[in-house]
Amino acid sequence: MVRVDGAAGAAEVYLQGAHVTGYAPAGQPPVLWMSAFSEYAAGRPLRGGVPLCFPWFGPLAEDPTLPAHGFARLADWQLAEAHECGDDIVLVFRLTDTEQTRSSAWPHRFEADYTVTVGARLGLSLRVRNVGAGPVSFAEGFHTYLSVPRVLWNPWTEKAAAMPDFGDAEWTGMLCV
Repeated sequence: MVRVDGAAGAAEVYLQGAHVTGYAPAGQPPVLWMSAFSEYAAGRPLRGGVPLCFPWFGPLAEDPTLPAHGFARLADWQLAEAHECGDDIVLVFRLTDTEQTRSSAWPHRFEADYTVTVGARLGLSLRVRNVGAGPVSFAEGFHTYLSVPRVLWNPWTEKAAAMPDFGDAEWTGMLCV
């Protein structure tokens, strides 16, 4: 996990999935919600924060047994760069294809750079480069869970109770965008 505490904001990002699990502007309460029941274990997706979805969003229609939202949220990303830019801290995480990804349902050669800018605002940017010979199609998304003081749209009682990594009463303090 990478934790930064800069002049304008603080954040934490797990290398598994390059998953942003915490962010707060300086002197402000946390903006992101994380389930107290997240497992923080290899190969297990975290519930909350900002999951990075790539190369597909939701279940893969061709093979719904594969991880929802793609393999990138379970992969180990590398911290490729960290630097200050004024009051902001810029982190760049990198993921490239492997033998395992090339033998998956998405067998393409790629380089992905995920830039997380921590300051008075949280900035997220994903750049994917096709390094193979053929065309590539993919989906990407930042599946953000925000901490909220009152109940807006969220999984509600039945869906929350059906998810093993989501506390039965946790739906009262989060929102998923």
